[in-house]
Amino acid sequence: MITSAPPSIALRREFAWPGRGWRPTLLIGLLIAALYLPWLASPAAGLTFGVIDLAEWTSLHPTVRENDLLLPGVLRAVPLFAAWLTAFSHGAQRRSSGRWWIGAAICLLLVVLLLPPLEILTSARSDGNYRQQAVISGLALIVSVVGLLWGGDRQWAAVGLTTGAVGGLVSSLMGVLQAYSLMRGFYLPVSLGFGAVISLVVFALFAITGLAAWRNQKRVRPAP
Repeated sequence: MITSAPPSIALRREFAWPGRGWRPTLLIGLLIAALYLPWLASPAAGLTFGVIDLAEWTSLHPTVRENDLLLPGVLRAVPLFAAWLTAFSHGAQRRSSGRWWIGAAICLLLVVLLLPPLEILTSARSDGNYRQQAVISGLALIVSVVGLLWGGDRQWAAVGLTTGAVGGLVSSLMGVLQAYSLMRGFYLPVSLGFGAVISLVVFALFAITGLAAWRNQKRVRPAP
């Protein structure tokens, strides 16, 4: 006698969970490497910036400081969204698995990367740039904990992946274009670096994966 598969098994077969396997971990590793690769480069001036260095450089510009450090904040949001994706793409793993702990370690690395200097605790408490770093680092910690602990829920994970990827895509594009315009204002020859391109591609891939997962979650329902 041939019987159909139980609804829960059918659901698992039809729903391609984006957190399974090593593919998300490899993409996250590529994204982390892209943060350190050049985002903008000016060979004539000997300037080459990863995204964190670029945020620091733009924060020194008087016009940027007059605009409440909006541009550095947009650039610093890129590691924040990288932590977001890491957490929600690894939260589906069992906490006893190596991949879950790798995701947790990457999230911790990104939180530390965003921390301001220790002077914020003493002589630089009123520095707006350091305060911004502290706030964004705190947000990265919060989304990391939420994603790693609740990312196993399929609907949560699909929404989390999509939101984080779109946020990373927008912040990367806005940040690099505004920084490019700022450097051009100094009449420097500027070229787009591989770091920005790789980040945009990885965020786009996660956005597509998250949207597909969300659509499958809406379409596939277990039989009553």
